[in-house]
Amino acid sequence: MSVDVGSVTVLDRPRLAVHNEEGAFDVLRWRIEQFYELGFGLAATAVLAAGDSDLALARRLIAAGCPHETARRILV
Repeated sequence: MSVDVGSVTVLDRPRLAVHNEEGAFDVLRWRIEQFYELGFGLAATAVLAAGDSDLALARRLIAAGCPHETARRILV
């Protein structure tokens, strides 16, 4: 629920919940950057980052020379 007070909207929800949502978005953005920097394509990056794919395992697979498509199948 929200209440308009002049030009300011006051949200009726705990402040902690807002921080958790922002933190989750920051983590997702960071995971997207990490998977993309490893060389995964945009579609694979989105799937891997949004899921519970192990980023450390992804790094090890790519460093060991595993093809990105094979690594994606292992990680999903």
